[in-house]
Amino acid sequence: MIDFSRVGNNVLTIGVLAAIGYMLYAKFKDPEMKEKIKGFFSRDKMGRGKV
Repeated sequence: MIDFSRVGNNVLTIGVLAAIGYMLYAKFKDPEMKEKIKGFFSRDKMGRGKV
């Protein structure tokens, strides 16, 4: 007998990871988002920066 709850959790986890990965990929492909992400990380490190 297969443990369906574990299989379901694995599928759900893979689906969530795939969705997050795709969102990040789409954002990094968009040059405007790339600048926003760069600005966010620099602001995160410096404590301030361009929004």
